[in-house]
Amino acid sequence: MKRKEIKIEELVIHASGDYLTDNFPEKEYTDMDEAQVDSFIEEHKAESYEYYLTHELFEMIECSAESLARFMESKGIKIIRN
Repeated sequence: MKRKEIKIEELVIHASGDYLTDNFPEKEYTDMDEAQVDSFIEEHKAESYEYYLTHELFEMIECSAESLARFMESKGIKIIRN
């Protein structure tokens, strides 16, 4: 059965893998505070992005997740945003 909805956080976790050596942790991500997210990004920057500032990299991850969300919405999948 195909999913008809997905949380935006799941898309952020998925998109993080495009910029980091590891995706944000699935179970812990929603409980991480800003300092923990920043620390995770610093520790897991992919070589191509090692000179980017943490907040710049997080913005890129968010933009990728939003792009995925728009595509999924165009296909009839509901995006759950908090």
